[in-house]
Amino acid sequence: MCCNWFGTYRVNNLEILNASGIIPIVIDLNPNLIDLAKKNGAQYTFNRHIEGLENTIMDITRGYGADAVIITTAITYLDLVNFAGIISRKKRRIIIVGVIPTGFNKKNYYKKELDL
Repeated sequence: MCCNWFGTYRVNNLEILNASGIIPIVIDLNPNLIDLAKKNGAQYTFNRHIEGLENTIMDITRGYGADAVIITTAITYLDLVNFAGIISRKKRRIIIVGVIPTGFNKKNYYKKELDL
């Protein structure tokens, strides 16, 4: 299981993840990009602002959390990075392809021993 903010690399990431046998969970703020992900084979697609998204992801991953999170966007707010720490499985990776601010909450990163 991999959570992916659809962002810049869009379809290429999705094709690579699907071809590798990884089940991507695509999260984005833009409804058009969410529709694009669905059209290109994403089984799980969500808008970041839906209620209970953390619980939904935990249900999909059988309570473990995402094996990896790939953030493929440039952002100026901390929500996506903080959320990535919440939904990740212990001792896993969060991969950033883009630019993120550095003032995010590191509590979950330390607690779960996540690599960023």
